[in-house]
Amino acid sequence: MVLLKPHELNFIRQQLSHLIQTVYFVGDYRTLRLTEEAVEFKIGEVISHLSPEIRNLFQNITRFRGQGEVNTFIQSLSPYVEKFPKLSSNQVRKLFSKVKKLSMPDFEKMEDLALEYLGWRDIATHSLYLVYHEKGELYGLDCRYKPISGNKSVFCCLCNQRRIGNQIGLVTTKRNNDLVSGNYMCLDSQLCNQDITDIRKLREFMGV
Repeated sequence: MVLLKPHELNFIRQQLSHLIQTVYFVGDYRTLRLTEEAVEFKIGEVISHLSPEIRNLFQNITRFRGQGEVNTFIQSLSPYVEKFPKLSSNQVRKLFSKVKKLSMPDFEKMEDLALEYLGWRDIATHSLYLVYHEKGELYGLDCRYKPISGNKSVFCCLCNQRRIGNQIGLVTTKRNNDLVSGNYMCLDSQLCNQDITDIRKLREFMGV
């Protein structure tokens, strides 16, 4: 069965939340109707590749009139969302074979996570490690980061959300010994994963 990608679920949640905001704050029926049609169309495009079993869950998708209803619906989709593959320390060491002292999280505690990518930091070396998976393949990227000072706010290039201060940093890496231009990215990968709705920039940065 083809499952929803985490970023697709985020997109669906974003669209339904936009619908609820329209319900709350726009009194014009015609505007509401146009919003319903746009939301239904955009979500329809996202789920078009899924099996009929999953698509049936989206019938009358614009029926929601409260954020609580949307949250309950999104939670009900959890069994149909692709999970990040379980990693072992040996797998990750192979991805980052050139890193002599690789700092790693406890992968045993990372199960059933709906993530587009996994990221963690080594604060001592200002290193940021990213792992991405696609079609059974794992991709690792060793980066360096410089946190944003003060309360300056910047948009993350991956999730396109505004982050403040130490939530975001300037991230650089090398590919074929050439420095890749710096990108402002979330330093908390779980926070970023909650908001990412398009993986094109992520795939580009990972060199996929």
